[in-house]
Amino acid sequence: MKYLVVRFRQMGDAVIATCLLNTIRENDPEADITFVLNQKIEPLFRGHPSIDHIITFTEEERHSLVKNFGKMWRVVRQNHYDVIIDMRSTVNTMGFALFSPRSRYRIGLRKSYTRWVYNRRIHRFRQGDTAISHDLDMLRPLGFSRLDPHISLFVTDGERQRFAEYLRQQGIDLVKPIVLIGVSAKLDDKKWPLEDMAFITKKLIERCPNAQIVFNFAPGKEAADAKKVYELCGRDPHIFLNVEAKSQRELSVLATFVTFYFGNEGGARHIMHAHGKPSFVVVTPGRDGNVWIPKDGVPASWATLDDLMPREEQELLPFAEQYKRIIPEYVWNKLSAFLDRERILTR
Repeated sequence: MKYLVVRFRQMGDAVIATCLLNTIRENDPEADITFVLNQKIEPLFRGHPSIDHIITFTEEERHSLVKNFGKMWRVVRQNHYDVIIDMRSTVNTMGFALFSPRSRYRIGLRKSYTRWVYNRRIHRFRQGDTAISHDLDMLRPLGFSRLDPHISLFVTDGERQRFAEYLRQQGIDLVKPIVLIGVSAKLDDKKWPLEDMAFITKKLIERCPNAQIVFNFAPGKEAADAKKVYELCGRDPHIFLNVEAKSQRELSVLATFVTFYFGNEGGARHIMHAHGKPSFVVVTPGRDGNVWIPKDGVPASWATLDDLMPREEQELLPFAEQYKRIIPEYVWNKLSAFLDRERILTR
C-alpha cells in the first residue's frame, strides 16, 4: 500500500514520528511511504530506511493558503495514496485528506472541525499518553500486530568517515569519551541558565578527566552563549569549542561518535536518542519528561522542577524564576546517580 504521513512540526517532533514510520515498514515491508515535513529539516531524514519519498513545504508555501492548498491538491492528484495519516490535522494540513476521498484510510485527530474530512479519527493527547504512544495510536485503525516504539535516524558510512577526519583535525581523540552538551537553545523559554550549565560542565570534567567536551550550538545567540559557558569554565582545555556541527544533518553524524549527551530538552536530544546514545536533560518547567522522552531501552533521564515544587506553586512564579529554581546541585545529584546506574563515564 501507499502511505502519506504528514508531520508539519519542529525537528524533535519529526524525529519522534519515525516510530510510526518504522512500525509501518515492519508490518508492511512492501509499503511505499512518503513523509511530508518542513523543508528546513528535510536533510535530517534523507536515506532513512522507513522513508521512500520526502515531500517538503517551504515556510512561504505553508503560510500562503493558495500555495499550500494548491500543492496539497497536486500531491494527491499525482499519487493515489491508500493511507493518509495527518499527524497534525489542522486547517493547514487537512487538504491532503480533503482532496483524497477515495483513500481507504484518512486518519486524523479528533477535533470539532475534522469530522467530515477523516474517516478514522484518533483522540488527541489523553491522560497517561506519551509522545510515542500518541503517534503510534494513529496506526490503530490499520490493525498492525506490532507497534515499534523505537525512533531512528540514518547516516552513511561516507558521512561518518568524513566527520571522523574532521574531528581528528580538531584535536579529538576518537578513542576517548566525547560528551556533547547543549548549553543553549533557540528559544529562551527552553534554556537553563548558562551559569548552571557551566557548573554541570565542570562537574562532568571532574568525574571523567579524559572526557572531551563539545558544545552544541547554532550560529548567533547560541554561539555567544556557548562562548560564555566556555569562559565561565575558565577556558578548560577539556572543552573543544572549535568542533561544530554546521547543520542538523551534521549533528546527526556527530551523534554517532558521542558517548553521552547533556543539555536542554529538545530536538538535539531526540537526535542523540535516535542513534542510541544515552542522555540526561533539564526539562522546561511545565513540561513532563515522561511524555517527551522515550522509554525504549536507550538510557535517558531528566531533571524537572516538578520534583522540587508543586505545579500550583510554580505557576505563581515568573517563568525565568521557575528555571532558576531548578538548582544545579539537584541536577548534578540526579545526573550523577543516572551515570552511576547506567555505568556511563565511569571513573
